Parts: sequence; structure tokens; C-alpha cells
Amino acid sequence: MDALKCIYSRRSIRAYKTNYRVTDEMINNLLSAGCSAPSAHNGKPWEFIVIKERETIEKLAKVKVYYEKPLKDAHVAIIVLIDPESSTKARLDYKYQDCAAATQNILLAATAQGLGSCWMGGLLDKPEMDNLKEILEIPDNIIPFGLISIGFPDETKEAKGKIDESKVHYEKY
Repeated sequence: MDALKCIYSRRSIRAYKTNYRVTDEMINNLLSAGCSAPSAHNGKPWEFIVIKERETIEKLAKVKVYYEKPLKDAHVAIIVLIDPESSTKARLDYKYQDCAAATQNILLAATAQGLGSCWMGGLLDKPEMDNLKEILEIPDNIIPFGLISIGFPDETKEAKGKIDESKVHYEKY
């Protein structure tokens, strides 16, 4: 798929076909894309947990109300984690930016492979983060950044790519 077409057609998908399965090769492509993101001082602060077990995905769906729909029929979930000790050169706020870039790469790689995906944030609220860390046995020093549902889309959404001129400034604000 052409890169611009992939970017313009990537949409948050919250409904997945239940009779298809995401292959290990597809998952590896997603992870390779995430690991190809730029990072401050080449610190690569990201870590990933790939969740394929239905029971665990169902537990994750209960962490936050708005996780239910995207995880209901998801074949796979990937949580992007920040290792705050990954690099002594990069500040923590840069590590959040790095993990955002890794997440976006995963979303685009999903679209390029004909998969749907939805980036679910909101992991910064302490009760939900503690619950998520308990379910996935995440060490205390590791920071959950974002959760991504993945599957074969069972909904279609119009492609984006139109410029909102009110948000574009040239030379000065």
C-alpha cells in the first residue's frame, strides 16, 4: 500500500470480524514497525506486551468503560510500555513522544496489512493503571503508555486527508 494512502485511510476501528485471525507474521510486522520509530538519543524506551489470549483481552476490556467496544472482538491487543530507565540521555517527556511515534507506526502497519486498529489511551489514571499492571504483571517501574486493539475490520470509515486550513499557519502564527 502506498504510504500516503495508508496514512489517509488509517482510522480507529472498533469492530472486528470474528472468523479471521491475525497471523504471527502480521504481529511481527507490527512490532518491527513500532521498533522502527524515531527516538530521542536512540534510547528506544518502548517495550510491548502482545496479548492473544481471549480471557486476558476480556479482562483488559473491563479496565475502562471505553475499552469494551474496541476489545470486544479484537484478535490481538498490544500494550506499549515506557521503560523510564531505557536511556540516561533522554528525558522522560521525550520517552512519551517516542512511544507515541512507535504506537503510530504500529497503527499504520496494521492498516498497510489490511488490519484495523484502535489506540486506546487513558492509562494515566492511577486506579486503571494499577488494574492493568496487575492483569499483565507489569513491574512497578514500567509505565503503561497505550493499548491497541487489532483485528480484521468489520466496519468501514471514510478516509481522511483533508487539510483544515484554520489549523495551518505559514511563517508565523
